[in-house]
Amino acid sequence: MNRERDRPLRVLLVSALVAVGCSLMVTAAVSYFRPMQAAYAALERNRVLIEAAGLTDAAASLSDREVATLFRRLEIRAVDLRSGKFTDDVDPLGYDFDAAATSADGSTPLPESSDIASIGRRPNYMPVYFRGSPNDPECIVLPVYGQGMWSTIRAFIALGPDGNIIQALVIQDHAETPGIGDRIEDRAWLASWTGKPVFDQRGVAIQLAKTGTAAGPNSIDGISGATITARALVMLVQFWLGENGYGPLLENLRKGAG
Repeated sequence: MNRERDRPLRVLLVSALVAVGCSLMVTAAVSYFRPMQAAYAALERNRVLIEAAGLTDAAASLSDREVATLFRRLEIRAVDLRSGKFTDDVDPLGYDFDAAATSADGSTPLPESSDIASIGRRPNYMPVYFRGSPNDPECIVLPVYGQGMWSTIRAFIALGPDGNIIQALVIQDHAETPGIGDRIEDRAWLASWTGKPVFDQRGVAIQLAKTGTAAGPNSIDGISGATITARALVMLVQFWLGENGYGPLLENLRKGAG
Protein backbone atom coordinates (compact mmCIF):
# COMPACT_ATOMS: atom_id res chain seq x y z
CA MET A 1 0.00 0.00 0.00
CA ASN A 2 2.84 2.39 0.83
CA ARG A 3 4.32 1.81 -2.61
CA GLU A 4 1.00 2.70 -4.22
CA ARG A 5 0.83 5.90 -2.21
CA ASP A 6 4.46 6.78 -3.05
CA ARG A 7 4.07 6.25 -6.79
CA PRO A 8 2.47 9.67 -7.57
CA LEU A 9 5.17 11.36 -5.52
CA ARG A 10 7.87 9.55 -7.46
CA VAL A 11 6.23 10.51 -10.75
CA LEU A 12 6.10 14.15 -9.70
CA LEU A 13 9.72 14.04 -8.53
CA VAL A 14 10.95 12.48 -11.76
CA SER A 15 8.90 14.96 -13.81
CA ALA A 16 10.37 17.85 -11.84
CA LEU A 17 13.91 16.55 -12.30
CA VAL A 18 13.35 16.10 -16.05
CA ALA A 19 11.91 19.62 -16.31
CA VAL A 20 14.84 21.11 -14.42
CA GLY A 21 17.30 19.13 -16.53
CA CYS A 22 15.67 20.26 -19.78
CA SER A 23 15.63 23.85 -18.57
CA LEU A 24 19.33 23.70 -17.74
CA MET A 25 20.09 22.18 -21.14
CA VAL A 26 18.15 24.91 -22.94
CA THR A 27 19.88 27.61 -20.89
CA ALA A 28 23.27 26.08 -21.64
CA ALA A 29 22.45 25.83 -25.34
CA VAL A 30 21.34 29.46 -25.49
CA SER A 31 24.50 30.58 -23.70
CA TYR A 32 26.63 28.43 -26.00
CA PHE A 33 25.06 29.63 -29.24
CA ARG A 34 24.62 33.32 -28.31
CA PRO A 35 28.20 34.29 -29.27
CA MET A 36 27.78 32.44 -32.56
CA GLN A 37 24.51 34.23 -33.26
CA ALA A 38 26.11 37.58 -32.44
CA ALA A 39 29.06 36.82 -34.73
CA TYR A 40 26.73 35.81 -37.55
CA ALA A 41 24.64 38.97 -37.11
CA ALA A 42 27.79 41.11 -37.21
CA LEU A 43 29.00 39.31 -40.34
CA GLU A 44 25.70 39.86 -42.16
CA ARG A 45 25.66 43.49 -41.06
CA ASN A 46 29.17 43.96 -42.43
CA ARG A 47 28.12 42.26 -45.66
CA VAL A 48 25.52 45.00 -46.18
CA LEU A 49 27.94 47.68 -45.02
CA ILE A 50 30.69 46.90 -47.53
CA GLU A 51 28.15 47.01 -50.34
CA ALA A 52 26.94 50.41 -49.18
CA ALA A 53 30.57 51.57 -49.07
CA GLY A 54 31.02 50.61 -52.71
CA LEU A 55 33.61 47.94 -52.00
CA THR A 56 31.55 45.30 -53.83
CA ASP A 57 28.31 45.01 -55.73
CA ALA A 58 27.98 41.29 -55.03
CA ALA A 59 28.22 41.06 -51.24
CA ALA A 60 25.71 38.21 -51.04
CA SER A 61 28.02 35.91 -52.99
CA LEU A 62 31.17 36.64 -50.99
CA SER A 63 32.64 34.19 -48.52
CA ASP A 64 32.87 35.10 -44.85
CA ARG A 65 36.62 35.62 -45.25
CA GLU A 66 36.14 37.95 -48.21
CA VAL A 67 33.59 39.99 -46.26
CA ALA A 68 36.00 40.32 -43.34
CA THR A 69 38.85 41.34 -45.66
CA LEU A 70 36.82 44.09 -47.32
CA PHE A 71 35.43 45.29 -43.99
CA ARG A 72 38.98 45.87 -42.74
CA ARG A 73 39.45 48.41 -45.53
CA LEU A 74 37.03 50.75 -43.77
CA GLU A 75 38.06 53.18 -41.05
CA ILE A 76 35.57 53.26 -38.18
CA ARG A 77 35.05 56.11 -35.77
CA ALA A 78 32.55 56.75 -32.99
CA VAL A 79 30.73 60.07 -33.10
CA ASP A 80 29.11 61.84 -30.17
CA LEU A 81 25.84 62.97 -31.71
CA ARG A 82 25.43 65.62 -29.02
CA SER A 83 28.44 67.52 -30.31
CA GLY A 84 28.89 66.17 -33.82
CA LYS A 85 32.50 65.31 -33.02
CA PHE A 86 34.49 62.11 -32.97
CA THR A 87 35.09 60.58 -29.57
CA ASP A 88 37.24 57.93 -27.93
CA ASP A 89 34.77 57.53 -25.07
CA VAL A 90 33.40 54.36 -26.66
CA ASP A 91 34.87 51.66 -28.89
CA PRO A 92 33.02 51.78 -32.23
CA LEU A 93 33.58 48.05 -32.70
CA GLY A 94 32.68 46.87 -29.21
CA TYR A 95 30.05 49.35 -28.06
CA ASP A 96 26.44 48.09 -28.08
CA PHE A 97 24.69 50.97 -29.81
CA ASP A 98 21.34 49.17 -29.89
CA ALA A 99 21.39 48.63 -26.13
CA ALA A 100 22.41 52.25 -25.60
CA ALA A 101 19.31 53.38 -27.48
CA THR A 102 17.12 51.95 -24.72
CA SER A 103 19.29 53.18 -21.85
CA ALA A 104 18.58 56.43 -20.02
CA ASP A 105 22.33 56.99 -19.63
CA GLY A 106 23.24 56.07 -23.19
CA SER A 107 20.56 57.91 -25.10
CA THR A 108 18.60 61.14 -25.37
CA PRO A 109 14.78 61.30 -25.38
CA LEU A 110 13.31 62.94 -28.45
CA PRO A 111 10.33 65.29 -28.41
CA GLU A 112 7.52 64.02 -30.60
CA SER A 113 7.82 67.02 -32.90
CA SER A 114 11.43 66.10 -33.74
CA ASP A 115 11.08 62.33 -33.75
CA ILE A 116 10.12 61.86 -37.39
CA ALA A 117 11.86 58.46 -37.39
CA SER A 118 9.66 57.32 -34.47
CA ILE A 119 12.54 55.91 -32.44
CA GLY A 120 11.69 57.49 -29.09
CA ARG A 121 15.26 57.82 -27.89
CA ARG A 122 18.41 58.51 -29.88
CA PRO A 123 21.73 56.93 -28.89
CA ASN A 124 24.33 59.46 -27.77
CA TYR A 125 26.99 57.67 -29.80
CA MET A 126 26.91 56.03 -33.22
CA PRO A 127 29.55 54.43 -35.45
CA VAL A 128 30.59 56.09 -38.70
CA TYR A 129 32.45 54.27 -41.48
CA PHE A 130 34.87 55.80 -43.95
CA ARG A 131 36.26 54.50 -47.20
CA GLY A 132 39.46 56.46 -47.10
CA SER A 133 40.38 58.60 -44.11
CA PRO A 134 37.96 60.79 -42.15
CA ASN A 135 40.02 63.82 -43.21
CA ASP A 136 39.88 62.92 -46.89
CA PRO A 137 37.06 60.40 -47.39
CA GLU A 138 36.02 58.79 -50.63
CA CYS A 139 32.78 57.74 -49.00
CA ILE A 140 31.02 58.26 -45.65
CA VAL A 141 28.71 55.44 -44.55
CA LEU A 142 26.12 56.10 -41.86
CA PRO A 143 23.86 53.54 -40.15
CA VAL A 144 20.25 54.74 -39.97
CA TYR A 145 17.07 53.23 -38.60
CA GLY A 146 13.48 54.07 -37.79
CA GLN A 147 9.96 52.77 -37.65
CA GLY A 148 8.37 51.53 -40.86
CA MET A 149 4.74 50.55 -41.19
CA TRP A 150 5.12 47.31 -39.24
CA SER A 151 8.74 47.05 -38.18
CA THR A 152 12.03 48.79 -37.57
CA ILE A 153 13.84 49.47 -40.82
CA ARG A 154 17.64 49.46 -40.65
CA ALA A 155 19.81 50.67 -43.49
CA PHE A 156 23.15 52.19 -44.44
CA ILE A 157 23.34 55.40 -46.43
CA ALA A 158 26.60 56.29 -48.15
CA LEU A 159 27.46 59.90 -48.93
CA GLY A 160 30.18 61.30 -51.14
CA PRO A 161 33.22 63.20 -49.85
CA ASP A 162 31.17 66.39 -49.57
CA GLY A 163 28.73 64.71 -47.18
CA ASN A 164 25.84 65.67 -49.46
CA ILE A 165 25.51 63.54 -52.58
CA ILE A 166 24.08 60.07 -51.96
CA GLN A 167 26.30 57.30 -53.30
CA ALA A 168 24.16 54.39 -52.11
CA LEU A 169 21.32 53.33 -49.86
CA VAL A 170 21.25 49.67 -48.81
CA ILE A 171 18.64 48.06 -46.58
CA GLN A 172 20.05 45.99 -43.72
CA ASP A 173 16.85 44.45 -42.36
CA HIS A 174 13.14 44.99 -41.82
CA ALA A 175 9.92 43.01 -41.42
CA GLU A 176 7.60 44.94 -43.71
CA THR A 177 4.78 43.25 -45.63
CA PRO A 178 6.10 40.75 -48.22
CA GLY A 179 5.30 41.82 -51.75
CA ILE A 180 4.34 45.34 -50.66
CA GLY A 181 6.45 47.11 -48.06
CA ASP A 182 9.46 44.93 -48.80
CA ARG A 183 9.69 46.61 -52.19
CA ILE A 184 11.96 49.14 -50.50
CA GLU A 185 14.62 46.48 -51.16
CA ASP A 186 14.09 46.72 -54.91
CA ARG A 187 17.49 47.50 -56.41
CA ALA A 188 16.10 49.76 -59.11
CA TRP A 189 14.25 51.87 -56.56
CA LEU A 190 17.27 52.06 -54.25
CA ALA A 191 19.40 53.05 -57.24
CA SER A 192 17.10 56.04 -57.78
CA TRP A 193 18.57 57.53 -54.59
CA THR A 194 22.09 57.56 -56.06
CA GLY A 195 23.27 61.01 -57.08
CA LYS A 196 20.58 62.86 -55.12
CA PRO A 197 21.76 65.76 -52.95
CA VAL A 198 20.57 65.47 -49.36
CA PHE A 199 20.81 69.16 -48.55
CA ASP A 200 19.92 72.49 -50.08
CA GLN A 201 20.45 76.01 -48.71
CA ARG A 202 17.73 75.48 -46.08
CA GLY A 203 18.97 72.14 -44.72
CA VAL A 204 17.85 68.56 -45.25
CA ALA A 205 15.87 68.56 -48.49
CA ILE A 206 15.59 64.91 -49.50
CA GLN A 207 11.89 64.07 -49.81
CA LEU A 208 9.38 61.67 -51.30
CA ALA A 209 7.87 62.92 -54.54
CA LYS A 210 4.18 63.55 -53.98
CA THR A 211 3.14 62.42 -57.45
CA GLY A 212 5.15 59.20 -57.40
CA THR A 213 7.56 60.64 -59.95
CA ALA A 214 10.66 62.51 -58.85
CA ALA A 215 10.16 66.11 -59.92
CA GLY A 216 13.07 67.88 -58.23
CA PRO A 217 16.75 67.24 -57.59
CA ASN A 218 16.06 66.18 -53.99
CA SER A 219 12.94 64.09 -54.70
CA ILE A 220 12.71 60.31 -54.48
CA ASP A 221 10.19 58.29 -56.44
CA GLY A 222 7.33 56.82 -54.44
CA ILE A 223 6.47 53.12 -54.53
CA SER A 224 2.98 52.33 -55.72
CA GLY A 225 1.18 50.30 -53.04
CA ALA A 226 3.94 50.87 -50.48
CA THR A 227 3.69 54.60 -49.93
CA ILE A 228 3.70 54.39 -46.12
CA THR A 229 6.87 52.29 -45.97
CA ALA A 230 8.64 54.40 -48.60
CA ARG A 231 7.70 57.59 -46.75
CA ALA A 232 8.91 56.09 -43.46
CA LEU A 233 12.28 55.31 -45.04
CA VAL A 234 12.62 58.84 -46.40
CA MET A 235 11.66 60.31 -43.03
CA LEU A 236 14.18 58.23 -41.11
CA VAL A 237 16.87 59.35 -43.54
CA GLN A 238 15.74 62.95 -43.01
CA PHE A 239 16.00 62.48 -39.26
CA TRP A 240 19.43 60.89 -39.20
CA LEU A 241 20.96 63.41 -41.59
CA GLY A 242 19.39 66.31 -39.72
CA GLU A 243 20.32 68.29 -36.63
CA ASN A 244 19.37 65.49 -34.20
CA GLY A 245 21.40 62.91 -36.09
CA TYR A 246 24.60 63.16 -38.13
CA GLY A 247 23.94 66.71 -39.37
CA PRO A 248 26.39 68.39 -36.96
CA LEU A 249 29.08 65.81 -37.78
CA LEU A 250 28.66 66.34 -41.53
CA GLU A 251 28.90 70.09 -41.02
CA ASN A 252 32.07 69.66 -38.96
CA LEU A 253 33.57 67.40 -41.61
CA ARG A 254 32.89 70.01 -44.27
CA LYS A 255 34.68 72.56 -42.09
CA GLY A 256 37.51 70.14 -41.38
CA ALA A 257 36.62 70.08 -37.69
CA GLY A 258 35.31 66.55 -37.21
